[in-house]
Amino acid sequence: LISLLHLVDQVPINSPYETFSAVAREVFSDGIYNWGRIVILFYFTYKLILKVMRRKTKYFNDRFAL
Repeated sequence: LISLLHLVDQVPINSPYETFSAVAREVFSDGIYNWGRIVILFYFTYKLILKVMRRKTKYFNDRFAL
């Protein structure tokens, strides 16, 4: 789990869909599907969405602050 969080920190903000697709392909690359892997993918997606939202919110707040 710690390494997953580290990977989320390294994700470039400009390509979240490509990052999600690459992670999903890697998680299921051996053709084995189980609930543990599905949960990991959901958790990664959650962290990725939070990262994108925080960065975009900061960008918009900095750019359009009144």
